Amino acid sequence: MQTKSCSECGMPAEVLLCQIVSTVGRAPRRQRCSTSTAFCAACFGARIDLLRGVGLHGIQQSLSKAFTALADGCAMKFNRPRRTAAALASDGGR
Repeated sequence: MQTKSCSECGMPAEVLLCQIVSTVGRAPRRQRCSTSTAFCAACFGARIDLLRGVGLHGIQQSLSKAFTALADGCAMKFNRPRRTAAALASDGGR
């Protein structure tokens, strides 16, 4: 099995994110799926937090629920490393 690396930090990936875009209220229904983007648990969690910070609550909540269910189902550890003061200062504390 080939190991994928996180697209953000290069650590071993734990999840792959694919987006599905689908029409609603149209016949016939159209759907497209993106290629996958690899993330470690910490970087994926940071993306969820970023969505929360910019006000995309509908997306953030569904991603967070899906990730939590996946992590619980396969005993994935979701431990975010503590961020340094410099990293917090550079992105406004997000």
